[in-house]
Amino acid sequence: DGSPGNPFCTIQSAVSAANPGDLINIAARTYTESGLTVMKSLTFQGAGASTTFVQAAASQAAATNRVFQITGTVYVTFTHLTIRYGNTTGLGGGLYTNGWLELESCEIISNYAGAGGGGAWIQNDARVSGSLIKHNGTGAIGGGLGLGGGLVLTGTQVVLNAAGGSGGGLYSGGAGTLTGTLFV
Repeated sequence: DGSPGNPFCTIQSAVSAANPGDLINIAARTYTESGLTVMKSLTFQGAGASTTFVQAAASQAAATNRVFQITGTVYVTFTHLTIRYGNTTGLGGGLYTNGWLELESCEIISNYAGAGGGGAWIQNDARVSGSLIKHNGTGAIGGGLGLGGGLVLTGTQVVLNAAGGSGGGLYSGGAGTLTGTLFV
């Protein structure tokens, strides 16, 4: 039933049972689930980026799908977790969203997308704070992050990402505000 005494066995089960606007608490451990589908506004809260890992496969090379697929014009927040090892020929290796995204104290690491947004592709606006975007890649634009809209990036490290086209660390189709952010 998703209670503390009887938690869901998978993140997808929790998403399916959640109502729009709900908070999904994710306990510290490694979850291997690919193509997690989210079609409503939700908040995902891990126990810490160094202890809560959501991955598409045991390694990026073994992955055949992204980690999260967020459809519809919804607002999704991820906080205190790591999204890793996604791999897709399309947009958004770690995650893809048509809607709006907020990342707080997250790590997006070791993902790949052939068409753009190696770590994540956000079709609309995004707000990222206190996060690490590292070792992501794409054959096109936005190795770390690719956005169709604007971006507010605060206190975040965008390091060692690669793109075959523009924006090794970041590509944004909209306006942006960068504060206290490191690009390497």
